[in-house]
Amino acid sequence: MKIFIVILSGLLLCWALLGCTPEPPEAGFSATPTKGEVPLEVQFTDQSVGEIEQWEWDINNDGVVDSTLQDPLHIYYEAGTYSVSLTVSN
Repeated sequence: MKIFIVILSGLLLCWALLGCTPEPPEAGFSATPTKGEVPLEVQFTDQSVGEIEQWEWDINNDGVVDSTLQDPLHIYYEAGTYSVSLTVSN
């Protein structure tokens, strides 16, 4: 508990006195499997780096957030090629 308080205090001091901002996280992920017969169950695994508090997955490539889980499972019922995007934020 003390370590967390010291780190948090240090970050607050940095932000207050120096205007420090944490490095933004970088999104990255893998999917398994990436091809197969429908229905296809795909496990997405977050491989992002940095401090992350929120995950937003657009699994259907329609501009709508389909999941906010870190590692969602999705079932594709229609054959096709899909683009998936992950946005992470802190």
